[in-house]
Amino acid sequence: MSKRVIEHDIKLEKSVKIILAALAFGVLAHAFVPAFSTDSAFAAVKKTLGSGTISVRVNGPVRLSGDLGLGGKLALGGAVKCNGCTP
Repeated sequence: MSKRVIEHDIKLEKSVKIILAALAFGVLAHAFVPAFSTDSAFAAVKKTLGSGTISVRVNGPVRLSGDLGLGGKLALGGAVKCNGCTP
């Protein structure tokens, strides 16, 4: 006797595949958000300095153009002051 095998292929449309891939990417990105968080590092800086300043030394030319804000997820308020920068 011969053994019969019945195969069923289910094919999804390209748009459905794209939607499923986007959902999978979103779920994975949401799972790894704490690994890329900078809140704890900046919380330690704010706790140590309070409302002080952070000094940064840059070697080489620095050019600033447009608006430069420090708000957003980092929760750093204040202004940027550049001594000796080239406009």
